[in-house]
Amino acid sequence: MRILYFIADGDYVSHYYARMLAGALHSLGGELEVVCPAGAGVAALGGLTFSSQAMHARLRQQDYQLVFAGNSGLALWLKLFASSPVFMLAQGHTGGLIRRAGIEVIGLDWFHFGRSVLPPLLDTLSEARSSDYDVCLALPHQPLEKIIRYQAGGAPKVCCHPEVTGMHRIGALTLLPWQHWPAALRQSRTVLSEGQLSVVAEALHCGIGLTLLNQGQGRVSCHSRLLVELELASRLARLSEPFVPPAIKPGAQLPRVHYPRVANALMHWLLAGQPVSLATLARQLWRQVLFAEWADEHLHELVADDDMQCGGLLR
Repeated sequence: MRILYFIADGDYVSHYYARMLAGALHSLGGELEVVCPAGAGVAALGGLTFSSQAMHARLRQQDYQLVFAGNSGLALWLKLFASSPVFMLAQGHTGGLIRRAGIEVIGLDWFHFGRSVLPPLLDTLSEARSSDYDVCLALPHQPLEKIIRYQAGGAPKVCCHPEVTGMHRIGALTLLPWQHWPAALRQSRTVLSEGQLSVVAEALHCGIGLTLLNQGQGRVSCHSRLLVELELASRLARLSEPFVPPAIKPGAQLPRVHYPRVANALMHWLLAGQPVSLATLARQLWRQVLFAEWADEHLHELVADDDMQCGGLLR
């Protein structure tokens, strides 16, 4: 199977999803090619085949079984011109308009909340971790100069950012290109995030302390208030001061959630011709998810749907 994935320049979430899907599809003998319409700023990402050729030219080849879109605008455009089925990965249960346009929207979230979303795509093949840094700053939309100004002192920190092209250090701050954030997160005690689902889920899965930056106007995503209430995360009001990680309770620096290899399951599902509904696939995958007991009790109270349950407790 060959899959074409259209991603807008600067869409860091879809870049990560594409890397996870490409690895899973490659293990099954398939190929995923990424097309970035702007053709800039993405070629350094490892493990993917990139093309900056015209979008129409790629679609006219007619040798792709499936097409993925990185956002709703691309999805609607592709639906008009692509002869192959169009899919889109989305954070949470969204995309009502494009669903009605005949686009298969596959929702992802760190908890199902009783809806037919899949668990998050994670780099679960690389679970080894260390504590080389106190903090991983995963803040792709914050100005790099602001991060350097306030975070270069104090304890060792690592910052992964799209404006960084190679590794270098400023004071106690190590700067790395954005695509290195999964490895940097696993080398840190705590991650400071804007709330991207992939970062939040990786932190929960690996037992990394999680702090969410409040960006105002309700822009922090991933049900941040619930994460804080469940003591799965803390919150930082602003970046204009050195970040000091909150104290971590004994035992809390352990994995709080176990997620299955969703990318592999999704590619198997697509290769097999979608033998079951997406809702059935979601139920099958959530039964493989394990939450720590103190979080599972509260999450179970949120959902009355007995048909959409997690697999048990993480011990």
